Amino acid sequence: MSESEGYQNHHPSGCRGCPLDKTGRGFCLGAGDPQKAKYAVILEAPGSQEISFTLTPNAHRSFLSTKEECEEEIATRQRDYPELSNGSIRTGVPAVGPTGLALQHWIWGKVGIRREDVFIDNTIRCLPPKGKSGQPYPTGETRKAAEQHCRQYDRIASFRPDTTVFSLHPAGILREITPLPLAIKDFEKVRDFTAQGRRVLVLLGGKATSAFARYGSNIGRWRGHFAALPKGWAENYKAVFEFKKKERKKKEVKLDEWGNPVAVQKRSKKKTVLQEELRENQSPSTGVQSDSSSNQEIKKVRKRAKRKVCCGASKTCTIKSSGVCSEELCKHSSVQPTDKASGV
Repeated sequence: MSESEGYQNHHPSGCRGCPLDKTGRGFCLGAGDPQKAKYAVILEAPGSQEISFTLTPNAHRSFLSTKEECEEEIATRQRDYPELSNGSIRTGVPAVGPTGLALQHWIWGKVGIRREDVFIDNTIRCLPPKGKSGQPYPTGETRKAAEQHCRQYDRIASFRPDTTVFSLHPAGILREITPLPLAIKDFEKVRDFTAQGRRVLVLLGGKATSAFARYGSNIGRWRGHFAALPKGWAENYKAVFEFKKKERKKKEVKLDEWGNPVAVQKRSKKKTVLQEELRENQSPSTGVQSDSSSNQEIKKVRKRAKRKVCCGASKTCTIKSSGVCSEELCKHSSVQPTDKASGV
């Protein structure tokens, strides 16, 4: 196993206590110098190519291709994270896969933004396992705890943003290229704000928007929106990630003297009583209900009387005159019974 492959499956000691410490893969810090960058971009979570990327020169890349660029990035990370090991410093760069290519060539190249001028970071710093929805991003309290835990490695305070802009995630554009002109328009707005002297923080995707701005995760609703950040936001924004895990209250189960649940005994007793009543209403020879059958017939007659419907035993039923069915008259009439008919 190479050194990069070993670091890919290990987390720094600061990740202990995070719900993704044992299930998440790799570790990825932000790329770029937040103190010198003109723009700051926050995505959601790294991919497999991001967590396995090593800061070594490669002439085939359009970024971090020379030895000087890699050494500068390593020096910046060592300055901001003196406690991290060499493996966490040299491995993991955001937006280097298809997502990074879409940003760099499809969007930034159209508006005149260079990657060297952008500080790029993620909301979550490891590759989470796929959930029930098939998306590699945690949900529920696991998501809240992981997002809060990853804030210890943020460098947004060094960037000092005063404006935020919401836009589409480039992974969604790779799946459906139709919204590409909208994403280009959003970064034109970012470029113009920066030219006016603002420090713009761009949140890409619903997960980043929901985490940092506490907006809804439907990015289609917020795309293109921008907002001025309050003074001191960079120093206090981590407070919005704090949450208390809900403790589920256990229901008190009442037990009898033998240690059995009382509620289960009540249900079993009720079931036994119903079975005994059923046996009592059945004759031992034929198994046909005796008393209960007559009671059911009486109930049917009463229901028909309420609905003003004839019992159908005779044409001389009193429902035609009085509106109430008289079963006695129908049964003892000398007229032969006819088919069932409803009275008017």
